[in-house]
Amino acid sequence: MQTVAMILPGVVLCSWMLMTVLNGVLAQGLLRRFGHNLRPTLDIAELELPRWAPLAPAAALALAVLGGGWVGFLGITTLTVIAVPFFLAGLAVIHAMARPHKSRRAILGLCYVALVALVIFIWPVIIMIAALGLVEQWAQLRRRFLAQV
Repeated sequence: MQTVAMILPGVVLCSWMLMTVLNGVLAQGLLRRFGHNLRPTLDIAELELPRWAPLAPAAALALAVLGGGWVGFLGITTLTVIAVPFFLAGLAVIHAMARPHKSRRAILGLCYVALVALVIFIWPVIIMIAALGLVEQWAQLRRRFLAQV
């Protein structure tokens, strides 16, 4: 029970952040479709985190591992919340990989259906996509895939 109490606040915050992003994407799509959008629609394949971004999860991991009590709790919660931008960067890599294919929408549709199904049953999938976003910071995968277009 104590483990659940340690990770639950971070999981709730992640869920809230992802739901906010999803609602924003859906609202922007509707506004663009009806011609009422005030801002241009962003391309997820162009999403880029700052170069210093990997330092944040490293610091949070250090707090989680080395700290005890409230410091460890703060590290775990921060590490969980910091995974969201890296998850979105991982999705940017997936979108960049799908871009050169003619059946891009079908590929992305299958990826998102699989993602939803796997998240419901297997939570580590989010962690793997967040890890892909972390690797993106050093390997520049997205730029390589977008250069193929």
